Amino acid sequence: ELETEVWLITVWQHQKEKAETWQALVRKVRLFESLSDEQLAQLVDVMQQRTYAEGQKILQQGETGTEMFFVLEGTCVATIQSAGDELQAKSYGEGDFFGELCFLKDATSRSASVTATSKLKLLVLEREQFHRMIGPVDDLQKQSYMYDPRKQIAEYFKP
Repeated sequence: ELETEVWLITVWQHQKEKAETWQALVRKVRLFESLSDEQLAQLVDVMQQRTYAEGQKILQQGETGTEMFFVLEGTCVATIQSAGDELQAKSYGEGDFFGELCFLKDATSRSASVTATSKLKLLVLEREQFHRMIGPVDDLQKQSYMYDPRKQIAEYFKP
């Protein structure tokens, strides 16, 4: 009986630490700064973790997407196909995020392909999940803009 209780406490602590790590990662995105702790916790609860092998394609340039990705572990690289050449656009590592443009705008196609350059663990946020939990992304963008200190400073100095 004591072993079961210890096991449950250990599992609970692990889940709590994982949720806190994921919340900190998501909160780094300016758009999500204005979310309450409760909203952020709800959002992280519906996010998926995906694992990719080195060399595996995550996103394909030109595809329509609705997901945003957060790098939990590993590395990946974004490449752009242009005039028959493949150009490396950006490298991503732990704590970075990508795919935000397609997440924010309907019917937006991916501007780059992304490929894992090592074993990779990603946290995935789907626009539809976000909409169900928090509301339309556009509403959050407007709210975030209203509380942006740069806007408030600009308003203060406006003639």
